[in-house]
Amino acid sequence: MRSTHVAIVAVSVLLAASSGLVAAQVTRGARAEVRTAADSAEVAALKPAFDTLLTADHDYQGHRVKAMREIAQACRLLGTDILPPDFEERVKERKAEGGAATKPATRPAKPEPEGQSNSDDQLTHAKGIVQQVLSSIPAGTQPKVVERLQNAVSELTTALSIK
Repeated sequence: MRSTHVAIVAVSVLLAASSGLVAAQVTRGARAEVRTAADSAEVAALKPAFDTLLTADHDYQGHRVKAMREIAQACRLLGTDILPPDFEERVKERKAEGGAATKPATRPAKPEPEGQSNSDDQLTHAKGIVQQVLSSIPAGTQPKVVERLQNAVSELTTALSIK
């Protein structure tokens, strides 16, 4: 009788422990789904910032391109590659031509280059987006993403100081 009672208690403890593990796994799974949704939202917000920088007409001594690489790396860490496949090629071509490093080769030539203030506005807008995304990431989560985005903000700040 005593051994039956001990066996019942042991089974009860095992069931309670395993249900706790299941609950913990479900909770972790739910957190992972929430984080994945947040990651997607962050990438969705960062992509327009990247695209804005991609079309900006001035080089800013390489700081604009460095910021773009940081944003792309942050997105990659979040699970999405936003870097165009020909990005590095375009950077090299534009440097050789002496123009903005990422201007698409297929873009028709403009009669006049984009004004500095217009290009500065584009960088300021992109910087604001990155800062908003940074402020939306909960403290202590995604430290590598936060570091990349902080680097991007720093590069954009430096770029905007160049006249």
